[in-house]
Amino acid sequence: MTRHLTRRALLNAAGLGAAALVIPRVSYAQGAPLRLGVLTPLTGAGGNDGPRMLKAMQVVATEVNDAGGVMGRKIELVIEDDQTNPEAAVRAARKLIDVEKVPVIMGTWASAVTSAVAPVCWESKTFLTTVSGADSITLLPHQGYLIRTQPNNHLQAAKHAEFIGQSGAKRVFILSIQAPFSVPTQKRLEEVLPQYASALVGAWSTVRESAAAPWASSTAGSKRLAAASARPSESLRSTSATRAAWAPALGGRTSAASASTSAHSLSAGSA
Repeated sequence: MTRHLTRRALLNAAGLGAAALVIPRVSYAQGAPLRLGVLTPLTGAGGNDGPRMLKAMQVVATEVNDAGGVMGRKIELVIEDDQTNPEAAVRAARKLIDVEKVPVIMGTWASAVTSAVAPVCWESKTFLTTVSGADSITLLPHQGYLIRTQPNNHLQAAKHAEFIGQSGAKRVFILSIQAPFSVPTQKRLEEVLPQYASALVGAWSTVRESAAAPWASSTAGSKRLAAASARPSESLRSTSATRAAWAPALGGRTSAASASTSAHSLSAGSA
């Protein structure tokens, strides 16, 4: 059977193996299942990625269990939906920690969610694995109770800039959603683009695709527009939906580059 999983989902599943290694010895009751918490966005803005991340973890758990489990114990996933919402995520994390008594929580996706949940985890000495990209996350005083299983925003943005620069673009404007990774992405692009004789000439953060129109005129003369999103389809949809607004201001000379932070891929299309 062919399984179609994103790179982000696979990286998240890798956290399951890491989590199993940090389970306190006190939790190893003979024969009892190894209960691991899963906190991932099954609904909300991350509802496109969350179910695939969960599927990846379930696949790994099944394979580990079929091979005899961890130290003879079967893995049991205790699943909660963070709703891609920091407040809902904190409530769900509290339930996993206080009610379900899990020693590990895996799968936080949105940087804002991870930033909210992390203190709950380190204060309760609960290990947290995340795929969130914001640089600020691993700078938190997590006391060793947090690991990231994918490249951080600093590394991702550098590759975005490399791709855009190598395309020959000289002037770049970036459209991004409002999230912890947005401003660091802009700053990193400003640092790296000059290495390719290119420059970031402007940026706009939005929560709605229809908000593209106000900045269309300010992109005049830009040779490349980059749309950064946590969802590949969102990036592509955003650039397609807003072309009518900004194409006239760009004189029809500009192509659109979509920088996806979830699949670590970049897609380009002609305007």
